Amino acid sequence: MVLVSADRIQIDEQRPPPSEPALLRVHKQMRAEARAIYYKENTFRFHVNDFDITAVLRWYAVSATHRKCHHHYIISSSHDWPRLLAWLQAYYDGLCRSIGERRDNQACVVHSLFGMVREMKGEQALTWQQVAKNLEYVHQGLVATQSGW
Repeated sequence: MVLVSADRIQIDEQRPPPSEPALLRVHKQMRAEARAIYYKENTFRFHVNDFDITAVLRWYAVSATHRKCHHHYIISSSHDWPRLLAWLQAYYDGLCRSIGERRDNQACVVHSLFGMVREMKGEQALTWQQVAKNLEYVHQGLVATQSGW
């Protein structure tokens, strides 16, 4: 495998994470230089079903380099609030990154929730328990106004 893939590198809970290219296992100095290129120039696509971020957390736990790579989340969901809340907590704890801005309704809601968590942690210095309590109010509003939540 070359260092830069023309396609996004797929990561999901159905299969093990992809191994690094063989070139990265050749020589220590070459590994350091080539590894920087591999993780900086590729985009890693995470398939997140029902807000289950198991594969995301497994990937990011490998190293700080994994947490810095370009990523893209493909989200398919049945509005699983407990899993979304777990994802938001992992984000609060610095274990993963938020989703980028999206156009469809569900992803816009999720993107906004990540923004709320960021603001409540940073600007307001709230504990996770306080953040979760505020998110529950949002959840109640979603349940009242949108089916499926």
